[in-house]
Amino acid sequence: MASVLMSNPPFNLKWDPPVAAGFDNRFLQYGVPPKNNANFAFILSGIALSNKSAFILPISVLDPTGVEKGIVKGLIE
Repeated sequence: MASVLMSNPPFNLKWDPPVAAGFDNRFLQYGVPPKNNANFAFILSGIALSNKSAFILPISVLDPTGVEKGIVKGLIE
């Protein structure tokens, strides 16, 4: 496991979550990010890979809606 991860993922990329994404360890605790935006898929994947993570992301991640709002709440708690 890497000790530190630094990532600048592509912003606001659409993605197609795998059928079994709900059973993936990356998403079990916080939920599966929506199809319209993979920002939180990158974040949860990075957190699963390392002890410490830093991400360069668009400011829109600070104003989440829907499932993303629950992911942010879980990460903060």
